[in-house]
Amino acid sequence: MAYKLSFGGQTKDNKIDPKPVTFLNTFWFQFVNPKSIIVGLTSISLFIDTENNYLRDSIILTSVWFFMAVGSQTAWCLMGKYMRKFATSDKFIKNFNYAMSFLLIVCVILFYV
Repeated sequence: MAYKLSFGGQTKDNKIDPKPVTFLNTFWFQFVNPKSIIVGLTSISLFIDTENNYLRDSIILTSVWFFMAVGSQTAWCLMGKYMRKFATSDKFIKNFNYAMSFLLIVCVILFYV
């Protein structure tokens, strides 16, 4: 996969998708995201004490996750807005693909270390 990512052909077709992704599509995609479900279940089982002040712990955990979600969404939106002008150049895409393939190889190696 890293080889395909690094040395795969570059597409010269700059067509704009006639039907962009809607808010509801992204909402449902994140709503059923397995990573978020696992993190949510793990944090509930670790940080909410069912015997002592269950409501307070639930409100604190919900508030923390809410502010984390707003912060991460803001960061992704700002990165997307300012990286768009760089991401259209072929040199940037080529370097980005090399970096991502290198990181993929490093992750696979670290799984086995």
